[in-house]
Amino acid sequence: MNPDGKEERQINPPGGLRELQEGFGQAIRTPFSFATGKFAFQKERYPEAMASAIRPRPPQSGLDRLSVYNEQYWFRLLTILQTDFPLLAAALGLWEFNQLATDYLGQYPSRRPFLDYVPDPMPAYMLAHPKYGGLQWQQITAIDMAFLKAFSEPSLPALSPGALSAEEMGALENRSLKFQPFVTLIEEDWDLMAKRASLDEDANESLPSITFEETKGYWVIYRQNDVVEWQSIHPLHFRLLKNLQAGFPLGEACERTATDLSEADQAVLASGIGEWFSFWSQRQCFQKP
Repeated sequence: MNPDGKEERQINPPGGLRELQEGFGQAIRTPFSFATGKFAFQKERYPEAMASAIRPRPPQSGLDRLSVYNEQYWFRLLTILQTDFPLLAAALGLWEFNQLATDYLGQYPSRRPFLDYVPDPMPAYMLAHPKYGGLQWQQITAIDMAFLKAFSEPSLPALSPGALSAEEMGALENRSLKFQPFVTLIEEDWDLMAKRASLDEDANESLPSITFEETKGYWVIYRQNDVVEWQSIHPLHFRLLKNLQAGFPLGEACERTATDLSEADQAVLASGIGEWFSFWSQRQCFQKP
């Protein structure tokens, strides 16, 4: 009996249904072959039972019909990763990126019903990659991930200095300030952010082939009013934010940032701290303590 007092009827699936579903899932997840220089189905890797389970519809055989689902499965996932990692895709070129993405999905298959989680393991995958584990590739991947986080991560209750009493403001010096989940600090050794921004401007065009020039940059990528923003900041500003991110209380973070500075840099830091704190507080980038 169920809670409504009605008799429940046990429904038994047809014999072999589970095996059929598992075989179908295995078939559509079969990756493309890239050996011929273009996408190629590997129908020989489909489970043998699928050949007789899928009814032919001339001129298509059963496996031909199954390959349509195989194609759509992979085209959907590859398109998602191309969209989520535009800088990485442009740096590699789409053909090489699609091979990389296929290998990535083989090692980190989607196991949730929501596609939002598909990109999450990419930084770990790239770090361990024998060819693409270098610093430039790590920074490229981190920038693409930062834009994803800025777009999708939640907003937690934010620090609002204007709502704090004088006593509470004074206590901030001895407290750690946590960033919102949508905030990422980026240090670059090449002009990666500039190239990423140029891709955004050409979002509806084919990804261009790009190369990078060495340069040093410090950035914060965040969200404000549901729009992803990015801000170039002074190296000392970045150093202070990194100390805050490491969990040091505000006062200690300032002291650590001021260590071993020239007089000129000490002056920059002294004049900038209040302005920097106000800038990020107004954008609600700190969590409420």
